[in-house]
Amino acid sequence: MPEMVKKAFLASKHLGGMTHILPSDPTSMRTVFIPTAGLPYSSTPWITEDRRWFSGNGLATEDLELATATARDVENALARADLVYVAGGNTYFLLHHMKRTQFWDAAKNRDLMYSGASAGAIVACPDIAYIGNLDDRGAAPDLADTVGAGLLDFRIMPHMNDERARPTIDRILSQWAADTPLIKLTDDEAVVFEGSAWRVVESPPVLTKP
Repeated sequence: MPEMVKKAFLASKHLGGMTHILPSDPTSMRTVFIPTAGLPYSSTPWITEDRRWFSGNGLATEDLELATATARDVENALARADLVYVAGGNTYFLLHHMKRTQFWDAAKNRDLMYSGASAGAIVACPDIAYIGNLDDRGAAPDLADTVGAGLLDFRIMPHMNDERARPTIDRILSQWAADTPLIKLTDDEAVVFEGSAWRVVESPPVLTKP
């Protein structure tokens, strides 16, 4: 893993497996919550669910809206953070504002844990172009390229058990290059990184034991 974060939790949807990167008592952690990927949508029940998960488990959060933030805002917020959580939504829109605010540069050399679901997980891959029209590229007309953070050397395909997303996912997978590594996740699974090691863990809506 590049020298950006010390641990990463990359989920399809549910966050219960985050215990694999959290300390035994996470309630004193400074957590930055990034809802940016939800902005292109009129309704974001998944973000409401995420907020309830954090508050229900005693983790207070501070919002950081990348769409209205400057690079200095992001640098200052991450300098105070122990954990950053990036919610799902439109991956192209999220990546554009991560690039515009130099998010990953600000994450370098920090004692920081990164967590993200769906779009928040996909942007950690080397490139996000593989998702095709799983999200609307038109939501980010100013996105110059689709290069992601490269926290890992494979791609993640979330929502493998979501019937609404499966027709689009199946079309993407039918054209998948055999030499491009891919990890498929159901909404109850996540990838956990620590150091250079990674593994797939169960991640239901409620906290699980690591």
